[in-house]
Amino acid sequence: MQEVRKWQVLKWLPSLFFVKGLLHVLLFVVMLIMLRQTGMSVAETTLSISLLYLPWVTKWLWKPRVLDVLNCRHWILLMELLLVPAFLVLTFVITETAQTLALLFVIACFTAIHNVSADEFFRQTHTEDEAHGLFTVRELARKTADVFGIGLLVMFVGNLQVIYRFAQLYSWRVMAYIVSTLLLLLFFWHLLNLPQHRNNDEVEENSAISVSDAVFLVGYILVPTMVSKLSVLFLVENQSAGGIGLSPQEFGFVMGTIGVLGVTIGITRGMKLFEHYGTERLLKPLAILMVLPAFVYSLLSSFLPDSLMIVCLCVFLEQTAYGFGISLYIKRLKKNDVSKSIMAASMMIGCALSGLLESQMGFANAFLFILFLEVFTIGVSAYILQTRYCK
Repeated sequence: MQEVRKWQVLKWLPSLFFVKGLLHVLLFVVMLIMLRQTGMSVAETTLSISLLYLPWVTKWLWKPRVLDVLNCRHWILLMELLLVPAFLVLTFVITETAQTLALLFVIACFTAIHNVSADEFFRQTHTEDEAHGLFTVRELARKTADVFGIGLLVMFVGNLQVIYRFAQLYSWRVMAYIVSTLLLLLFFWHLLNLPQHRNNDEVEENSAISVSDAVFLVGYILVPTMVSKLSVLFLVENQSAGGIGLSPQEFGFVMGTIGVLGVTIGITRGMKLFEHYGTERLLKPLAILMVLPAFVYSLLSSFLPDSLMIVCLCVFLEQTAYGFGISLYIKRLKKNDVSKSIMAASMMIGCALSGLLESQMGFANAFLFILFLEVFTIGVSAYILQTRYCK
Protein backbone atom coordinates (compact mmCIF):
# COMPACT_ATOMS: atom_id res chain seq x y z
CA MET A 1 0.00 0.00 0.00
CA GLN A 2 2.85 2.36 0.77
CA GLU A 3 4.35 1.74 -2.68
CA VAL A 4 0.99 2.44 -4.32
CA ARG A 5 0.62 5.67 -2.31
CA LYS A 6 4.16 6.72 -3.21
CA TRP A 7 3.49 6.18 -6.92
CA GLN A 8 0.27 8.17 -6.70
CA VAL A 9 2.10 11.05 -5.03
CA LEU A 10 4.80 11.07 -7.69
CA LYS A 11 2.13 11.50 -10.36
CA TRP A 12 1.30 15.03 -9.15
CA LEU A 13 3.91 16.25 -6.66
CA PRO A 14 6.82 16.96 -9.09
CA SER A 15 4.58 18.72 -11.62
CA LEU A 16 2.88 20.81 -8.91
CA PHE A 17 6.15 22.09 -7.49
CA PHE A 18 7.53 22.53 -11.00
CA VAL A 19 4.68 24.98 -11.68
CA LYS A 20 5.35 26.69 -8.37
CA GLY A 21 9.06 27.10 -9.13
CA LEU A 22 8.49 28.12 -12.76
CA LEU A 23 6.07 30.92 -11.89
CA HIS A 24 8.45 32.27 -9.26
CA VAL A 25 11.48 32.30 -11.54
CA LEU A 26 9.49 33.86 -14.37
CA LEU A 27 8.30 36.72 -12.17
CA PHE A 28 11.50 37.53 -10.31
CA VAL A 29 14.28 36.65 -12.76
CA VAL A 30 13.06 36.36 -16.35
CA MET A 31 10.84 39.44 -16.13
CA LEU A 32 13.86 41.49 -15.02
CA ILE A 33 15.42 40.85 -18.43
CA MET A 34 12.17 41.32 -20.33
CA LEU A 35 11.34 44.67 -18.72
CA ARG A 36 14.90 45.89 -19.29
CA GLN A 37 14.62 45.01 -22.97
CA THR A 38 11.34 46.89 -23.27
CA GLY A 39 13.26 50.10 -22.58
CA MET A 40 13.00 50.56 -18.82
CA SER A 41 16.01 51.83 -16.92
CA VAL A 42 17.71 49.58 -14.35
CA ALA A 43 16.09 51.52 -11.49
CA GLU A 44 12.63 51.37 -13.07
CA THR A 45 13.03 47.64 -13.72
CA THR A 46 14.00 46.71 -10.17
CA LEU A 47 11.33 49.00 -8.69
CA SER A 48 8.68 47.38 -10.88
CA ILE A 49 9.76 43.87 -9.94
CA SER A 50 9.88 44.81 -6.24
CA LEU A 51 6.16 45.63 -6.32
CA LEU A 52 5.44 42.04 -7.35
CA TYR A 53 6.51 40.93 -3.86
CA LEU A 54 3.46 42.64 -2.29
CA PRO A 55 1.20 39.54 -2.39
CA TRP A 56 3.86 37.63 -0.42
CA VAL A 57 4.42 40.53 1.99
CA THR A 58 0.72 40.53 2.88
CA LYS A 59 0.31 36.75 2.81
CA TRP A 60 -0.16 36.46 6.56
CA LEU A 61 -3.25 38.68 6.23
CA TRP A 62 -5.04 37.14 3.26
CA LYS A 63 -4.04 33.47 3.45
CA PRO A 64 -6.56 32.35 6.14
CA ARG A 65 -9.41 34.25 4.47
CA VAL A 66 -8.66 32.99 0.97
CA LEU A 67 -8.36 29.35 2.03
CA ASP A 68 -11.71 29.60 3.80
CA VAL A 69 -13.44 30.20 0.46
CA LEU A 70 -12.27 27.10 -1.46
CA ASN A 71 -10.12 24.13 -0.59
CA CYS A 72 -6.50 24.01 -1.72
CA ARG A 73 -7.10 21.67 -4.63
CA HIS A 74 -9.71 24.00 -6.12
CA TRP A 75 -7.45 27.04 -5.68
CA ILE A 76 -4.54 25.26 -7.38
CA LEU A 77 -6.67 24.35 -10.40
CA LEU A 78 -8.38 27.74 -10.57
CA MET A 79 -5.11 29.69 -10.45
CA GLU A 80 -3.47 27.51 -13.10
CA LEU A 81 -6.51 27.99 -15.33
CA LEU A 82 -6.55 31.78 -14.83
CA LEU A 83 -2.80 32.06 -15.48
CA VAL A 84 -3.29 30.64 -18.99
CA PRO A 85 -5.22 33.68 -20.35
CA ALA A 86 -3.11 36.02 -18.19
CA PHE A 87 0.06 35.05 -20.09
CA LEU A 88 -1.85 35.20 -23.37
CA VAL A 89 -2.93 38.77 -22.63
CA LEU A 90 0.71 39.60 -21.87
CA THR A 91 1.52 39.03 -25.54
CA PHE A 92 -0.84 41.87 -26.50
CA VAL A 93 0.09 44.47 -23.88
CA ILE A 94 3.86 43.96 -23.77
CA THR A 95 4.46 47.20 -25.69
CA GLU A 96 2.48 49.24 -23.12
CA THR A 97 4.41 49.70 -19.89
CA ALA A 98 1.50 50.50 -17.56
CA GLN A 99 -0.67 47.64 -18.81
CA THR A 100 2.26 45.22 -18.64
CA LEU A 101 3.05 46.11 -15.03
CA ALA A 102 -0.61 45.89 -14.02
CA LEU A 103 -0.90 42.46 -15.64
CA LEU A 104 2.33 41.24 -14.01
CA PHE A 105 0.92 42.27 -10.63
CA VAL A 106 -2.23 40.26 -11.35
CA ILE A 107 -0.05 37.29 -12.33
CA ALA A 108 1.90 37.78 -9.09
CA CYS A 109 -1.34 37.62 -7.08
CA PHE A 110 -2.42 34.43 -8.87
CA THR A 111 1.05 32.98 -8.32
CA ALA A 112 1.03 33.79 -4.60
CA ILE A 113 -2.34 32.07 -4.13
CA HIS A 114 -1.12 29.05 -6.13
CA ASN A 115 2.09 29.02 -4.06
CA VAL A 116 0.21 29.06 -0.75
CA SER A 117 -2.35 26.49 -1.90
CA ALA A 118 0.35 24.09 -3.14
CA ASP A 119 2.27 24.25 0.15
CA GLU A 120 -0.88 23.89 2.25
CA PHE A 121 -2.20 21.04 0.08
CA PHE A 122 1.06 19.16 0.51
CA ARG A 123 1.12 19.83 4.27
CA GLN A 124 -2.43 18.56 4.74
CA THR A 125 -1.95 15.40 2.67
CA HIS A 126 1.33 14.27 4.24
CA THR A 127 2.65 13.62 7.70
CA GLU A 128 5.85 15.33 8.83
CA ASP A 129 7.89 12.18 8.23
CA GLU A 130 6.42 11.74 4.74
CA ALA A 131 7.13 15.40 3.93
CA HIS A 132 10.74 15.00 5.01
CA GLY A 133 11.11 11.93 2.80
CA LEU A 134 9.78 13.83 -0.22
CA PHE A 135 11.99 16.89 0.30
CA THR A 136 14.39 15.83 -2.46
CA VAL A 137 11.53 15.36 -4.93
CA ARG A 138 10.19 18.86 -4.27
CA GLU A 139 13.61 20.50 -4.50
CA LEU A 140 14.44 18.63 -7.70
CA ALA A 141 11.16 19.84 -9.23
CA ARG A 142 11.96 23.43 -8.24
CA LYS A 143 15.48 23.25 -9.66
CA THR A 144 14.14 21.73 -12.87
CA ALA A 145 11.85 24.75 -13.09
CA ASP A 146 14.86 27.04 -12.63
CA VAL A 147 16.73 25.30 -15.44
CA PHE A 148 13.68 25.41 -17.70
CA GLY A 149 12.79 29.03 -16.92
CA ILE A 150 16.21 30.68 -16.73
CA GLY A 151 18.05 28.28 -18.95
CA LEU A 152 15.88 26.93 -21.74
CA LEU A 153 13.30 29.72 -22.04
CA VAL A 154 15.79 32.60 -21.91
CA MET A 155 18.12 30.80 -24.32
CA PHE A 156 15.16 30.21 -26.64
CA VAL A 157 14.27 33.92 -26.47
CA GLY A 158 17.87 34.80 -27.31
CA ASN A 159 17.92 32.49 -30.31
CA LEU A 160 14.71 34.05 -31.63
CA GLN A 161 16.25 37.49 -31.24
CA VAL A 162 19.16 36.37 -33.41
CA ILE A 163 16.83 34.95 -36.07
CA TYR A 164 14.40 37.88 -36.01
CA ARG A 165 16.75 40.82 -35.66
CA PHE A 166 15.39 44.05 -34.21
CA ALA A 167 12.27 42.18 -33.01
CA GLN A 168 13.04 41.64 -29.32
CA LEU A 169 9.45 41.96 -28.17
CA TYR A 170 8.33 39.26 -30.62
CA SER A 171 10.59 36.74 -28.87
CA TRP A 172 9.02 37.57 -25.49
CA ARG A 173 5.55 37.14 -26.97
CA VAL A 174 6.52 33.67 -28.17
CA MET A 175 7.82 32.86 -24.70
CA ALA A 176 4.48 33.92 -23.18
CA TYR A 177 2.66 31.65 -25.65
CA ILE A 178 4.88 28.72 -24.61
CA VAL A 179 4.29 29.35 -20.90
CA SER A 180 0.54 29.66 -21.44
CA THR A 181 0.41 26.38 -23.38
CA LEU A 182 2.50 24.58 -20.77
CA LEU A 183 0.31 25.82 -17.93
CA LEU A 184 -2.79 24.66 -19.79
CA LEU A 185 -1.34 21.16 -20.20
CA LEU A 186 -0.33 21.03 -16.53
CA PHE A 187 -3.79 22.23 -15.51
CA PHE A 188 -5.38 19.23 -17.24
CA TRP A 189 -2.74 16.92 -15.75
CA HIS A 190 -3.50 18.18 -12.24
CA LEU A 191 -7.24 18.06 -12.87
CA LEU A 192 -6.87 14.34 -13.51
CA ASN A 193 -4.21 13.49 -10.93
CA LEU A 194 -4.50 15.80 -7.91
CA PRO A 195 -6.23 13.74 -5.21
CA GLN A 196 -9.54 14.86 -3.81
CA HIS A 197 -9.12 16.41 -0.40
CA ARG A 198 -11.26 17.61 2.46
CA ASN A 199 -11.96 21.27 3.17
CA ASN A 200 -9.22 23.36 4.75
CA ASP A 201 -10.23 22.64 8.31
CA GLU A 202 -6.61 22.44 9.45
CA VAL A 203 -5.03 25.51 7.87
CA GLU A 204 -1.76 26.28 9.57
CA GLU A 205 -2.23 29.18 11.96
CA ASN A 206 -0.09 32.29 12.00
CA SER A 207 2.17 32.75 14.97
CA ALA A 208 4.20 35.74 16.06
CA ILE A 209 7.97 35.74 15.88
CA SER A 210 10.43 37.44 18.18
CA VAL A 211 12.01 40.81 17.43
CA SER A 212 15.43 39.18 17.16
CA ASP A 213 14.17 36.71 14.55
CA ALA A 214 12.61 39.58 12.58
CA VAL A 215 15.87 41.56 12.66
CA PHE A 216 17.77 38.45 11.60
CA LEU A 217 15.43 37.96 8.62
CA VAL A 218 15.78 41.54 7.45
CA GLY A 219 19.54 41.70 7.93
CA TYR A 220 20.30 38.28 6.48
CA ILE A 221 18.08 38.55 3.37
CA LEU A 222 17.92 42.23 2.37
CA VAL A 223 21.43 42.85 1.05
CA PRO A 224 21.85 39.44 -0.67
CA THR A 225 18.61 40.22 -2.50
CA MET A 226 20.18 43.46 -3.73
CA VAL A 227 23.07 41.43 -5.10
CA SER A 228 20.88 38.76 -6.74
CA LYS A 229 18.63 41.23 -8.57
CA LEU A 230 21.35 43.65 -9.63
CA SER A 231 23.60 40.80 -10.78
CA VAL A 232 20.97 39.63 -13.32
CA LEU A 233 20.88 43.04 -14.96
CA PHE A 234 24.65 43.45 -14.64
CA LEU A 235 25.31 40.23 -16.54
CA VAL A 236 23.10 41.20 -19.50
CA GLU A 237 23.89 44.95 -19.57
CA ASN A 238 26.16 46.20 -22.36
CA GLN A 239 29.80 46.75 -21.46
CA SER A 240 29.46 50.39 -22.47
CA ALA A 241 26.99 50.74 -19.58
CA GLY A 242 29.25 48.91 -17.12
CA GLY A 243 27.86 45.39 -17.53
CA ILE A 244 29.28 42.09 -18.73
CA GLY A 245 27.22 42.09 -21.93
CA LEU A 246 26.03 38.48 -22.00
CA SER A 247 23.53 37.56 -24.70
CA PRO A 248 20.28 35.92 -23.53
CA GLN A 249 21.68 32.57 -24.68
CA GLU A 250 24.85 33.05 -22.64
CA PHE A 251 22.88 34.27 -19.63
CA GLY A 252 20.59 31.25 -19.84
CA PHE A 253 23.58 28.93 -19.85
CA VAL A 254 25.47 30.75 -17.08
CA MET A 255 22.62 31.29 -14.62
CA GLY A 256 20.19 28.61 -15.77
CA THR A 257 22.66 25.71 -15.63
CA ILE A 258 25.94 26.69 -13.94
CA GLY A 259 24.23 28.93 -11.38
CA VAL A 260 21.45 26.44 -10.57
CA LEU A 261 24.03 23.68 -10.16
CA GLY A 262 26.06 25.84 -7.78
CA VAL A 263 23.17 26.91 -5.55
CA THR A 264 21.87 23.33 -5.45
CA ILE A 265 25.25 22.01 -4.31
CA GLY A 266 25.49 24.78 -1.73
CA ILE A 267 22.06 24.19 -0.19
CA THR A 268 22.26 20.40 -0.11
CA ARG A 269 25.80 20.28 1.28
CA GLY A 270 25.06 23.08 3.72
CA MET A 271 22.11 21.21 5.19
CA LYS A 272 24.19 18.05 5.44
CA LEU A 273 26.86 19.97 7.34
CA PHE A 274 24.21 21.24 9.76
CA GLU A 275 23.23 17.68 10.57
CA HIS A 276 26.82 16.85 11.49
CA TYR A 277 28.14 20.02 13.12
CA GLY A 278 25.15 22.14 14.18
CA THR A 279 24.63 25.89 14.12
CA GLU A 280 27.28 26.99 16.59
CA ARG A 281 30.25 25.65 14.63
CA LEU A 282 28.92 26.65 11.19
CA LEU A 283 27.46 30.08 11.96
CA LYS A 284 30.56 32.18 11.28
CA PRO A 285 31.78 30.27 8.19
CA LEU A 286 28.35 30.40 6.55
CA ALA A 287 27.94 34.08 7.40
CA ILE A 288 31.26 34.77 5.68
CA LEU A 289 30.17 32.76 2.63
CA MET A 290 27.00 34.84 2.43
CA VAL A 291 29.18 37.91 1.76
CA LEU A 292 31.11 36.22 -1.05
CA PRO A 293 28.58 36.93 -3.89
CA ALA A 294 28.86 40.70 -3.37
CA PHE A 295 32.66 40.38 -3.37
CA VAL A 296 32.63 38.35 -6.60
CA TYR A 297 30.44 40.87 -8.41
CA SER A 298 32.56 43.74 -7.12
CA LEU A 299 35.54 42.13 -8.85
CA LEU A 300 33.58 41.34 -12.02
CA SER A 301 32.23 44.88 -12.29
CA SER A 302 35.72 46.30 -11.80
CA PHE A 303 37.52 44.16 -14.41
CA LEU A 304 34.66 43.26 -16.82
CA PRO A 305 36.28 40.08 -18.18
CA ASP A 306 35.57 39.05 -21.77
CA SER A 307 36.02 35.34 -21.09
CA LEU A 308 32.75 33.43 -20.66
CA MET A 309 34.63 30.75 -18.74
CA ILE A 310 35.73 33.26 -16.10
CA VAL A 311 32.15 34.51 -15.77
CA CYS A 312 30.91 30.92 -15.41
CA LEU A 313 33.47 30.16 -12.71
CA CYS A 314 32.59 33.32 -10.81
CA VAL A 315 28.85 32.66 -11.00
CA PHE A 316 29.34 29.05 -9.90
CA LEU A 317 31.47 30.20 -6.97
CA GLU A 318 29.06 32.90 -5.78
CA GLN A 319 25.95 30.76 -6.24
CA THR A 320 27.53 27.88 -4.32
CA ALA A 321 28.49 30.27 -1.53
CA TYR A 322 24.97 31.71 -1.53
CA GLY A 323 23.52 28.19 -1.32
CA PHE A 324 25.67 27.39 1.72
CA GLY A 325 24.74 30.69 3.33
CA ILE A 326 21.00 30.45 2.71
CA SER A 327 20.95 26.93 4.17
CA LEU A 328 21.41 28.67 7.53
CA TYR A 329 17.98 30.23 7.09
CA ILE A 330 16.40 27.06 5.70
CA LYS A 331 17.70 24.83 8.48
CA ARG A 332 17.60 27.04 11.53
CA LEU A 333 14.74 29.53 11.49
CA LYS A 334 11.13 28.58 12.03
CA LYS A 335 9.30 29.40 8.80
CA ASN A 336 5.75 30.51 9.60
CA ASP A 337 3.66 32.92 7.55
CA VAL A 338 4.74 35.97 9.52
CA SER A 339 8.44 35.22 9.05
CA LYS A 340 7.89 34.54 5.35
CA SER A 341 6.08 37.86 4.97
CA ILE A 342 8.93 39.69 6.72
CA MET A 343 11.41 37.95 4.44
CA ALA A 344 9.34 38.96 1.39
CA ALA A 345 9.26 42.58 2.61
CA SER A 346 13.03 42.49 3.01
CA MET A 347 13.41 41.14 -0.52
CA MET A 348 11.03 43.77 -1.89
CA ILE A 349 13.04 46.58 -0.31
CA GLY A 350 16.34 45.07 -1.43
CA CYS A 351 15.12 44.69 -5.01
CA ALA A 352 13.96 48.32 -5.18
CA LEU A 353 17.13 49.71 -3.59
CA SER A 354 19.49 47.79 -5.88
CA GLY A 355 18.39 49.62 -9.02
CA LEU A 356 18.38 52.98 -7.29
CA LEU A 357 21.97 52.44 -6.18
CA GLU A 358 23.03 51.53 -9.71
CA SER A 359 21.38 54.65 -11.12
CA GLN A 360 23.36 56.82 -8.72
CA MET A 361 26.70 55.00 -8.64
CA GLY A 362 26.96 52.64 -11.59
CA PHE A 363 27.43 48.88 -11.27
CA ALA A 364 31.00 48.87 -9.94
CA ASN A 365 30.45 51.38 -7.14
CA ALA A 366 27.02 49.94 -6.33
CA PHE A 367 28.43 46.43 -5.82
CA LEU A 368 31.28 47.84 -3.72
CA PHE A 369 28.83 49.78 -1.53
CA ILE A 370 26.63 46.68 -1.21
CA LEU A 371 29.68 44.65 -0.17
CA PHE A 372 30.48 46.96 2.76
CA LEU A 373 26.81 47.13 3.71
CA GLU A 374 26.55 43.35 3.63
CA VAL A 375 29.54 42.85 5.91
CA PHE A 376 27.71 44.94 8.52
CA THR A 377 24.22 43.43 8.12
CA ILE A 378 25.39 39.81 7.93
CA GLY A 379 27.63 40.39 10.97
CA VAL A 380 24.72 41.78 12.99
CA SER A 381 22.44 38.94 11.85
CA ALA A 382 24.99 36.28 12.76
CA TYR A 383 25.49 37.86 16.19
CA ILE A 384 21.72 37.88 16.81
CA LEU A 385 21.41 34.23 15.76
CA GLN A 386 24.35 33.24 17.92
CA THR A 387 22.98 34.90 21.04
CA ARG A 388 19.52 33.42 20.46
CA TYR A 389 20.28 29.84 19.44
CA CYS A 390 23.88 29.04 20.23
CA LYS A 391 23.80 28.82 24.01
